[in-house]
Formats: sequence, structure tokens, C-alpha cells
Amino acid sequence: MNSCIDSFISHLQKVKRFSPHTCTSYQNDLKEFLEFLVAVFEVNDVSQISSPMVRNFVVFMVEKKYTSKTINRKLSTIRSWVKYLLKNGNVDKDFMEKIQSPKIGKRLPAFIKEEDLLDSLNDLILDKTFRNIRDLTMVKLLFFTGMRRAELQNLKIQDLFFEENKLKVIGKGNKERYIPIVGSMIQELKTYQTLRKEIEPAVPYLFVTEKGAMLYPKAIYNGVNRILSLVTSLEKKSPHVLRHTYATQLLNNGADINAIKELLGHANLSATQIYTHNSIEKLKKVYAQAHPRNSS
Repeated sequence: MNSCIDSFISHLQKVKRFSPHTCTSYQNDLKEFLEFLVAVFEVNDVSQISSPMVRNFVVFMVEKKYTSKTINRKLSTIRSWVKYLLKNGNVDKDFMEKIQSPKIGKRLPAFIKEEDLLDSLNDLILDKTFRNIRDLTMVKLLFFTGMRRAELQNLKIQDLFFEENKLKVIGKGNKERYIPIVGSMIQELKTYQTLRKEIEPAVPYLFVTEKGAMLYPKAIYNGVNRILSLVTSLEKKSPHVLRHTYATQLLNNGADINAIKELLGHANLSATQIYTHNSIEKLKKVYAQAHPRNSS
């Protein structure tokens, strides 16, 4: 069964061109599922897997207090794997066909207020160390572009087009898109690049470690988390929160939702529409505070 997982992950890497982070997540989900099947049902071949076994795996995850979101992600991974197995003739029946995913309550994306973030970040510039300037630049770039963590990790110096006020990112599915950047962000990038040249001028990636190596995903998360911990009390302090903030601010300032979809690199409009809920919540608060007939 391990070989079926390995060939599937190879397919995701070479054909689907999924990011290393996504492939690792898929692999970990499938290995956990496989370990469960072996331990509980002594399954040693994919053709032996059945729907009741998957239901037992769901019960196992619930008992381990996995969130509905996590359970759904793991089931989605298994569904993708089954489609691959069916296509390649490894199984002749879809054992995920009758499996229902747990319902997830609607949760609004967390975001930071623009005025709170930028004013606070400017207070941190006094620390002129490379690490601090790099982390500040990452936070501001994520805030001003809404790019994903993997897109930031793979951003190269040659992808910056200062004269045209834009940069190029490679998104999911190896899709290329351009994002406009404001003049103040360009100046921040130039300041960072001056320091970066002293570290390692030969490496093509924009963001590097103090030793000049390409930043790994956890280092980006840690850097963003460190900076945000100094400026906000928001519980979630991740690169994705800055992506949410970017989209919410655009929407609240009147940007067209289809334009936001393109800027974020979403394949479907449904992925972008969740941000309209934040905008509606803001309008509700304004109404509650300002309407003369509001009794609350």
C-alpha cells in the first residue's frame, strides 16, 4: 500500500505541480489512514479497503478530538487518492462514495485592522538587524499583496518590477500572476535588498536566512508570528491572516470581488466570497452604532 501512496504523491508533484508543503500534508494524511487500517483491520492491500473501515477511521479521528475542518481535509485527501487508484486500476470500487463529511460551522476569516497594523509596524523599525528588517518586510509584503506563504517563499529577485510597480508570483498549479505594489512597499523592498546583498548576493530567492539559504516554510511562519505578536493581540498570527486582511481591506474599500479573486489567485469565485461576510459584519456594526432607531 505504501507504493500506492508514493506513486500518488509523485503524481501530485510532477503532474499536478502541487507545492512541497501540500504534498507533505497529503502524504501525512494518507500514512495516518494507512497505519490505522493496518493496526485495526490488518489490511495489507488497497483492494481490501471498504467504506465501513473509513467510517471507523472517522470515529477514530472524532475520539482523538480532531476538528471538523481537519477531518474534512483528511477525507478530501483520501477521496483524491481513491480517484487516482480507480484511474490506475488499483481498486475497482470507490470506497469513499458513501462517506459523508462532518459539517463545519461558518467561521469568518480573522483579519487585522489596517491602521492598527501599519502604525505599530513602523515602531519596530528601530531594530536594524537583518532578521528584523527581513521579517518586517515579509509582513508588509504579505499585507500589501495577499500572497500565500509558499508564493512568498519562492519569490525571486527577478520577479520584482519596481518601474512597473508590480511583482510576479507563481501560485497553485504553477499559475503565474502579477500583483501591483504601492510605492512605499517598493521603498521597503529596496531597503531590505541593500541588507540582503551583504548576506548572499548569489541566491536568487528574495527572502533568505542569516546564512544566505532559502527560507523554509516554518521560518516564514515564525518570522511573521514574531512580528505580529508584537503588534496585535489577535489569537491567530500567521501569513494567512495577512492574506485575509488584504482581501478584507480591498473589499471594504470598494474593490470588485472578481478583481480580488484575480489578485488572490483563486481558481473559483466561491473561495473569494467568504470575505464578503467580513464586509457585511462591518456594515452591521456601523448600522448598529449610527442608526437613530437602533435600540441596542
